[in-house]
Amino acid sequence: MTVGLPGTGIGGLYYFVLVLLMPFREACLTLRGRSSVERWKQVGGYWCILLAILGVLWAESWLLEQFVTWSKSMPLLASTIGHAEAAQSVMLRVGQFAAAGSILTLSAIVAFAWMLHVAIRLGLIKRQDRRAEVLAVNEPSNSQRPR
Repeated sequence: MTVGLPGTGIGGLYYFVLVLLMPFREACLTLRGRSSVERWKQVGGYWCILLAILGVLWAESWLLEQFVTWSKSMPLLASTIGHAEAAQSVMLRVGQFAAAGSILTLSAIVAFAWMLHVAIRLGLIKRQDRRAEVLAVNEPSNSQRPR
């Protein structure tokens, strides 16, 4: 696991993919008559959140670029940045590797969940009704019941 910017990990990538697919799902539901204006407003709200996240990430990268440009003009920092530019290609590869790892991990999770869904639908895996067990555990025994 790598430490990075909020919204750029597996959770952010998953949110990004889900929001991108939402209009297609709602369009299918609309064609079936199962959607509403409120649902489309909700999809629009999620798109606004996604655009805000992307805007903040863009602004952050712009500010970092401005800081690096400014710090090159400072004599004390310029020598440090010269060494940093030499390592920039290595860091770019590390970032690309981390992004590829996140995408592959997310793809594997989604594929596994989809395979479980299909296996349950085909009857290869039987669903257990756990509600009865939960009710039995949560129900107070005779000694715990109020008198």
